[in-house]
Amino acid sequence: MQPAIAARLLGRQVSARIAPVCSAAQLLRALPAPPKTRAGLRMRPSGSDRSGKTMTDPRLFQLDKFEEESYFTPKTWGFWRGVIMYFFIFSLVGHWMEIPYCALMDALFGIVEPDYAAFVDPLHVPYWVYGAGTVVLTLVLLPLKISIVRRCKTLWGAALGFLVAAVAIAAVLETVIGLIINQPDAFGEYPYWDNSQLAGNILGQGWIVNDIGLGLVSLFYVWVVFPFCQKIFLSISPKAANRFFFIVLAVVALACVSWYVPQVFAALGLQGGVVLS
Repeated sequence: MQPAIAARLLGRQVSARIAPVCSAAQLLRALPAPPKTRAGLRMRPSGSDRSGKTMTDPRLFQLDKFEEESYFTPKTWGFWRGVIMYFFIFSLVGHWMEIPYCALMDALFGIVEPDYAAFVDPLHVPYWVYGAGTVVLTLVLLPLKISIVRRCKTLWGAALGFLVAAVAIAAVLETVIGLIINQPDAFGEYPYWDNSQLAGNILGQGWIVNDIGLGLVSLFYVWVVFPFCQKIFLSISPKAANRFFFIVLAVVALACVSWYVPQVFAALGLQGGVVLS
């Protein structure tokens, strides 16, 4: 066999053996990386916040459509840690938010008494109804938001649809609860609130202004506060997140002791543990 022919045949054999290896390597490089998961949370293929973003990275303070669909992970401790923590935090924050809201409603409609509780209670008094509201928002409206986001082409459209749904839900709840527990007595006095003379009232119980306000608060909490806070806690170590959790519990416990213990003493006729004569 001539040397030129032999070299040509040998080159074909080597190429035939190398080609499948090269093709397989190229195929592996072309395949997308599998999405990573951490504690049941669906993450981007590019990696987690902890590995790809730091506390100084501006991307950490942005939420996109992918993240608006995430963070509802009820099978994880991180999710319930957030639910419990936000319950206590917003029991205080809700009290603080009610003060300017009531001041605005009184300035516009003259419907809030000067001795209303939000005006006279110390700022460290928790209003548990607002904490309970955050739990309901997280467990009920967060899944609703995720469903709306997945059905809409844009986040703006999804946010508008969510706001309409939240206002409708608030109107139904306020009206139904009012019809159950807020019926007027024989003199026409309402035990808790009186919306019957306000324009835009619903069956004398609900009020569309309140419902729009609740819808906006729901939108802000479900779309910004909860996912942003969960994103921050996933960007730090579990030990640091748990440490912050227990600090929040301690602060709220101190606030409760400083408010409720004197109230109990006053109700029992005690002052500093001594019976008042």
